[in-house]
Amino acid sequence: MRKIITLTLLGIFSLSCSETDNSEEALLPAGTKLTAIINGISFAAQDEATAAGFSQSDNITVLLISGAYVNPLSNTLSTEAISILLTIDLDAEFTASSQWYANSDNVIVVGAYVADEDPLSNDDFLIEANTENTDENNARIRITQLDKITKIISGEFEFTAKDEETGQIYTVTNGRFNEVPFENN
Repeated sequence: MRKIITLTLLGIFSLSCSETDNSEEALLPAGTKLTAIINGISFAAQDEATAAGFSQSDNITVLLISGAYVNPLSNTLSTEAISILLTIDLDAEFTASSQWYANSDNVIVVGAYVADEDPLSNDDFLIEANTENTDENNARIRITQLDKITKIISGEFEFTAKDEETGQIYTVTNGRFNEVPFENN
């Protein structure tokens, strides 16, 4: 049950990871909507498994971006997913800018990384890491494009997450999402 709730909260679909690509920069291949580097290993989410939700009412803005990949041919981790959540209390309308948002009095940013062999099992994830398990939540996000008419969003993110059970640290760098469609609540 915990796994299903976590999947729902993260908005997970799945995220692919290539263990042979140790590049320092996650490049967006044509059509790819979400990429990042986790502990030096590049990955890219399946486009059909990448989505965002955006809500703004009064002074509160909430944004959730998730991307995932299921690899049925993998002999190790076959499902990986990454999500980043931004909640911000603004006195003005939220727009795209060059500003990085990080945790502060009126901003909450949380990043999560999960991985498992069988996404349909009811067992816990093999890896379930998030920024709330770290001593210092260093997650940050920048929104470079926000089109409320066509409902697409682009930007960058990074964070360090910790798996509370194993103590393993996952450093997510060069995170990018490009023209991800979003639902508006």
